[in-house]
Amino acid sequence: RSTKMSADNFNAFKSNNYPQLAKIGLGIHYSEEALWRPTERKPLQLNTNMEHGVMFLDLHPGMTQQTLHHLLHTPGIKGIVLRSYGAGNAPTSRWFIEEIAQAVQRGIVIVNVTQCVNGGVHHRRYVAGDKLANAGVISGHDMTSEAAITKLMYLFGLGLTPSAVATRLNTDICGEVTL
Repeated sequence: RSTKMSADNFNAFKSNNYPQLAKIGLGIHYSEEALWRPTERKPLQLNTNMEHGVMFLDLHPGMTQQTLHHLLHTPGIKGIVLRSYGAGNAPTSRWFIEEIAQAVQRGIVIVNVTQCVNGGVHHRRYVAGDKLANAGVISGHDMTSEAAITKLMYLFGLGLTPSAVATRLNTDICGEVTL
């Protein structure tokens, strides 16, 4: 739920879409009411098998079909965190949507998060987001980029199929997303 906002300050992390989790000064002062608590107690089970075949794909003005095609065909890629504009906007060019849809059809899981530090993706709010959703891209809602890439690594590391990973992306595992 937090993102590193400064490479120089001790107060380097910020929870933009969630209440402040802690304040660090001479000590650490936790915001107990904001900390995620499991609804049931289970024994700790560590899953250390993380999938490395995931990547970020940042949208930017002037991206060409050739560049997008190359990135979407990176060998060994299973999952992509698509960092889009605002509430989930992206180019609406036919070539763009077709390249994305073809990647999803090949079994690549694509989750859409915003490049903005505040807010989240609302797929059905704009035409571009609607086209991405229809192409099979999953909304990352208000997940941070860090949470989205780690969630992909974790879910694929469990040995799940792309369709199972896509389904689990729409669940809250440990407080990483507001649904």
